[in-house]
Amino acid sequence: MKHLLHLARHTIVLSWRADPKASAFVGAIVLLEVGALALFALAQRWVVDAAFDSTVLALAAAAVLGGVAYSVGAAGNRVVVNLQQDLAERVDITLNQEVLGITTRLRTLEHLERPDYLDRVVLLGRSTSELAAAGIALCRTASAIISVGLSVFLLSTVHPALGLLVLLALPPIYMSMLAQRHRERARRRAATDERRDARLHQLAIEAGSAQQIRVMGSERLIDDWADVARLRLIRLQVKAYLAATGWQITGWMIYSVGFAAALAIAAGMVGVGAITLGSLVLVVTLGTRLRAEVRRAVSSIQQVARAATAAEHYVWLRDFDRAATASAGTSPVTGPVGRIELRGVSFTYPGATVPVLRDVDLTLEAGQTVALVGLNGAGKTTLVKLLTGMYDPTGGTVLLDGRPISEIDAEGWRRRTSGAFQDSTRFKTTVAEAVGIGDLDRIDDAVAIRRAIDATGIDVFVDRLPDGVDTLLDRSMGGHEFSGGQWQRLALARAYMREAPDLQVLDEPTAALDPQAEHEVHALYAERTSNAPGLITLLVSHRFSTVRMADLIVVLRDGAVVEKGSHRSLIEAGGDYAELYESQAQQYQ
Repeated sequence: MKHLLHLARHTIVLSWRADPKASAFVGAIVLLEVGALALFALAQRWVVDAAFDSTVLALAAAAVLGGVAYSVGAAGNRVVVNLQQDLAERVDITLNQEVLGITTRLRTLEHLERPDYLDRVVLLGRSTSELAAAGIALCRTASAIISVGLSVFLLSTVHPALGLLVLLALPPIYMSMLAQRHRERARRRAATDERRDARLHQLAIEAGSAQQIRVMGSERLIDDWADVARLRLIRLQVKAYLAATGWQITGWMIYSVGFAAALAIAAGMVGVGAITLGSLVLVVTLGTRLRAEVRRAVSSIQQVARAATAAEHYVWLRDFDRAATASAGTSPVTGPVGRIELRGVSFTYPGATVPVLRDVDLTLEAGQTVALVGLNGAGKTTLVKLLTGMYDPTGGTVLLDGRPISEIDAEGWRRRTSGAFQDSTRFKTTVAEAVGIGDLDRIDDAVAIRRAIDATGIDVFVDRLPDGVDTLLDRSMGGHEFSGGQWQRLALARAYMREAPDLQVLDEPTAALDPQAEHEVHALYAERTSNAPGLITLLVSHRFSTVRMADLIVVLRDGAVVEKGSHRSLIEAGGDYAELYESQAQQYQ
């Protein structure tokens, strides 16, 4: 009930915000429909009675009144159908914006690792249209209930016992609610399989993954995996819908038997003169109308129930957002950060049991270049995520000038960082937008964008494009497609957009570049570092020709820091770093 009340309030507010005039008009027309249909039923009774009484004037008046009532009801229904579709689409847009906002404004990325959160997003994403139409559904439900009540009242004027027909509406309504609950349980159980099926389908149609799938000849295997997930999904849904259909049929059979009995009783009453033939026509009309209104009420209640379930997902996500926001830091970053410290930092990913980082102690000073070295899975990228505030440590703390990073405004800190990554996002936008997004405050600054493009050497390729920086980077939309190395250069240009950051992260940003291009890029960043004495540069690389330039090299093994120092001191120590360095050096001999 709490969610239903919230649903009513929220959807009515959304509808009113989307179009107040249309919302008020729809509500008024729906109520007018109820009165018109009741008046039409009464007019039929008056027509029959007037015909038997041979009252021509009364007959004509009743016929005209019935015709007007029927026309008003039919026209009102058509108007409402057209308006509610437009209104629902507007509300749907607003709802999708809210859901996207909830998902993207959370401070960390932890929620994107949680299956329960992702399942809720899938279920809500599939139901936003139902939630958007909830305001109309609630209005329809209310009008159906009022119409049923009015019909029952008019039937009671013929004979009090006929008012009991309203009880026949309860089985279909109750059975429909049971059916809806069963279908919703099936949808929840199938949410994970639905996500898996969608993910596999996406792999099959994306150019990059599709190429690898075909090279490996694994098309059939991917299809089989998708089929398994899809069949589980279909099996759950079919089973639920069959059971739901059985319950609904049972409810309507009870109603039909009771309705037929009521008509038989009314016909018998005409035979003994207890009621007039006009009253029998009223019973038939209202009884038939009652069946239609009950069916409409059942349909509307089912729609409201689906919307209420969607509202439950929405409320869950909103409460999750509020809880995360309430615990988020608000302390501003007032000036350049001179020191970043990790004290006893440990981290375990959500749902995992083995920590990725264990008791890490590390200090990064302003003006310092720090390189992270280690085998794959050592925890280097996870450490980067903690330093940029994408995750909170599960143990220990990260300090910015002595203040816990969890107490600092996350957006403010991220504005003080820049970064380029090996798996950088390939934004399917124009070149200018793909670079400018690195600093939203200057996304339209053509001079700054051009400077970043020139500085990272991507200008050689951009200037050859048909529309230069205005070229769309999406071949499927008639644009251009960059190579892997060119995309990485573009990511570096994007990272270069932010002026005077406190922390600059380079996480394997040159993995797809040739050695000469890599040397040019690192020369660029060395120049930038020399011109920004307060900049902390965090470098993650497997190439020791790059690593050796760092002021401090940190060696990670199994999530723990096993060595740290300069290139020379670590070589002389003869530990993990020296072993890795010699192993790579031998490959060039």
